[in-house]
Amino acid sequence: MSACVAELAGRGHLHPTNDPVLVRRPEYRLTHQRVGVPSKTALVLSVALICGFAFLGLSHQDLRREIGKSLTSFRVAPLAAAFLLVLAQVGCQSLRFWAAVPPGARLTVVEAAHVFTAGDWANIFAPARGGDVLKVVLMKRVGGDRDINLPGATGAVLADKIVDLGSLLLLCAITGSLGIVGKGADAPNLGPLLVGAGTAAVLLALIVVSRRTWSERLKNLSRQLWEGLSTLKHPVRCLISVSFGVGAWAAEMFALLVLCGELGVAPAPGRIAFALALLNVGTAIPVSVASLGVYEAALTYGLSQSGLPLPSAIAVATAHHVLQLLALSLCAAAFSVPVHVLARHAQGQPGRS
Repeated sequence: MSACVAELAGRGHLHPTNDPVLVRRPEYRLTHQRVGVPSKTALVLSVALICGFAFLGLSHQDLRREIGKSLTSFRVAPLAAAFLLVLAQVGCQSLRFWAAVPPGARLTVVEAAHVFTAGDWANIFAPARGGDVLKVVLMKRVGGDRDINLPGATGAVLADKIVDLGSLLLLCAITGSLGIVGKGADAPNLGPLLVGAGTAAVLLALIVVSRRTWSERLKNLSRQLWEGLSTLKHPVRCLISVSFGVGAWAAEMFALLVLCGELGVAPAPGRIAFALALLNVGTAIPVSVASLGVYEAALTYGLSQSGLPLPSAIAVATAHHVLQLLALSLCAAAFSVPVHVLARHAQGQPGRS
């Protein structure tokens, strides 16, 4: 993500000096990056996945009927309870992001929630995690002339990612999910994935280091990036951020437990936490619009390992994905209203430009 931001600065879409205020500079736009516009590859893969699922349903009519029966078994009250838990999850995620932002940025809770939800909503459609780039831009925009530079904003987004991952691992440790990983029969082999990720990281590091012309610029970016990660050095703010992170994952876990319970299955919380870990890995790299198909496949596999029959697991994964998209869209729209109202009010005040 930081490479994408640096590329934007190099192309002139983001001014590289003096930390300009994006909201007052019309030239700072992401039109060439098309943030929020799905890539052709994502669209093709999405269509292919839809066609694949359609073929699966047509060729396995018994499975299709069982899935339809499971989906129609959800009552309104449990769906409403699960939706409220998903809303609580988004709220905790927004507070986690607010706590991860350096104190010098002085973002309010509403501004941080707007940045987080708008960026995550853009990630539904944007290729290559373009929503995370949008978070950086929005932090500069809502921050105005406050003490927040571009690499610092990037570091804050990365700090939130680190806290999010650490919170998931902490929840897995609390619920006993880490013990499941040690059972080879119950967990997939993550060795090739870790080796591939490590190799890619090493190659990327070698490419960056080999570009000597970037050395001074990288030193400056690294210093400011570390400033954005400064929250991780403050025990109190880091603890607050981790607490909200664990709360977000716990809310998502309970939402899944509600949906599973509606179908007459009560898996252990540790199994659900393990399914969430698999979901997080499966959707880490977006390959389709809104992770369509990938989301359902990853979560279905995790839930099926928790004792759910395949039709029930597919129904729960589908319902959960729909609730996630609805809750995120609702929160993104709700938090954007006060931010834009306050921005218009500030622009209309005398002495403000």
